[in-house]
Amino acid sequence: MDDLTAPVRLLIAVVLGALIGLEREFISRKKKGAKSASSRGLSGLRTFSLISLLGGIAGLLSVAGDNVLYLVITIGFFVLLTAYYVVGSLMIKSPGLTTELAAVYVFVMGFLVATDILPVQLVIAVAVVITLILSMKDRAKNFILGIRRGEMSAFLTFAIVALVVLPFLPNTAYFLTDVSGVKMILGAYGVEYGVLENLEILNPFRMWLIVVLITGIEMFGYFLSRIVGEKKGWFLTSVVGGFVSSTFTVQSLALKSKRGGYINQLVAAAVFANLVSFLQITVLVASINSKWLVSITPAMLLVIGTALAGGLYFYFTKGKRLVEVKVKAKEERKRKSIVSLGSAIRFALVLLVIRFLTKIALIFFGQGGFLVGSVAASFSGIDAVVVNLAELAGKEISLKQAWLVFTCINATNLISKVIYARMQGRKEFALRFGWSMGLVIVVSGLGWFLVR
Repeated sequence: MDDLTAPVRLLIAVVLGALIGLEREFISRKKKGAKSASSRGLSGLRTFSLISLLGGIAGLLSVAGDNVLYLVITIGFFVLLTAYYVVGSLMIKSPGLTTELAAVYVFVMGFLVATDILPVQLVIAVAVVITLILSMKDRAKNFILGIRRGEMSAFLTFAIVALVVLPFLPNTAYFLTDVSGVKMILGAYGVEYGVLENLEILNPFRMWLIVVLITGIEMFGYFLSRIVGEKKGWFLTSVVGGFVSSTFTVQSLALKSKRGGYINQLVAAAVFANLVSFLQITVLVASINSKWLVSITPAMLLVIGTALAGGLYFYFTKGKRLVEVKVKAKEERKRKSIVSLGSAIRFALVLLVIRFLTKIALIFFGQGGFLVGSVAASFSGIDAVVVNLAELAGKEISLKQAWLVFTCINATNLISKVIYARMQGRKEFALRFGWSMGLVIVVSGLGWFLVR
């Protein structure tokens, strides 16, 4: 658009001013009788069109080199706008600035369109964004009024974790050789030091990055569950609960099955909660080892597709409704904090221990020892083991071997969930959930042939 003529540029400026003025006029009509800046007269399609045209004329004069007239128009506009704001605020006791700031933006946009300091496409995009922001007043106000103290604290905690602490941590690996006295201790026990020389024990930046990922996913899951839970009820709330803890969600659904209801819907919610956990695992892998992610994408899509098909089957198969038991359901346990920073740090520390022990098992016992160690660690949770796998895949173990380990630890984790479901819920719920998870385990095993 560099070859636009002056009349066309002024026309674009008028159209952009009219766009924002139309939004201001709509707000003014919506708030009839309200004593605000938008009802004092500085609003409407004509007013903002003229302001934008004035800015365009000032821009053309600036390009032509007539700086005196350009400065007179610009200074005159801002003096007039300031006087209008001061007098209007004193008269109606409502010192709002939104409409006045919108007028400033419109004048500047007209100036930018005329001078071509910025591309016209960018100025048009800015005008659209400003209009969108102005139109979101009611929604923004409702959102702000709905924010709780705990949610604000969680956001600030995550901001400190991700934006204050993480950037200043050294992205440097510390090896066993950096620990003084280790060589002497290993020599005393007759352990050959050379095989452990390159054993990494800590990278502060990467360790804290795991804390950021866990707290971020946790906070995202909370806000999503709040939005979905308020609108769609317990089913989608249970599904979104998979972001936080699929194990806890399955146990909660198992307990719900004892109170009656449609078992198939409960099973569907449990399957979808685990489907969400697979998506969460994919996000973790993507942020750590993109090469392994590309390698396992066909197999992971097969696993996700199988879980999705199983969940949809139970969701649309209503089944027989069990007799409801007349018991008072306890209120769901309220979490003390949205972002469990302490839990995330403990997770990172557990990951360090798992990583250290599995690497030792890999060095001394080969890939078989690594597999056994990973499966044993998965009883306490799968996320830490998956992160450890993502860091080692393609480096110290092959990509296909890493998927085999994932299949084993995933099977261990899913079987444990089925056992929890049988212990805490109805037999029908546990059996149907067990069949669906068994199918996922089988398919993940077949996915080994798809890993490149």
